[in-house]
Amino acid sequence: MASVDVFDVEELATKVMPNVSGCMIDKEKLVRDQAFKAVELSVKKLENHAATMPETAINENSDTLSLPVLAGQATLVNSAAGAAGALAGWAISS
Repeated sequence: MASVDVFDVEELATKVMPNVSGCMIDKEKLVRDQAFKAVELSVKKLENHAATMPETAINENSDTLSLPVLAGQATLVNSAAGAAGALAGWAISS
């Protein structure tokens, strides 16, 4: 909790919180309590950052939707069905 300001929001969401969440079911109550406090602090930081983000990632100058490339996904997704397939493939592989 003391080092939450050291991490940027991407690291906080993708690396710190997944690792801390395992401590939320620790056998020691003190560890569980601290894990819940750390997650709460992290969520507040992420909520504050999310409030500053734009409503949508759609570029208003373009008619196409720009989808993020998933890890290990080198192909371009051109349709909603392709996007759903890419996400399903990612979920299964994870």
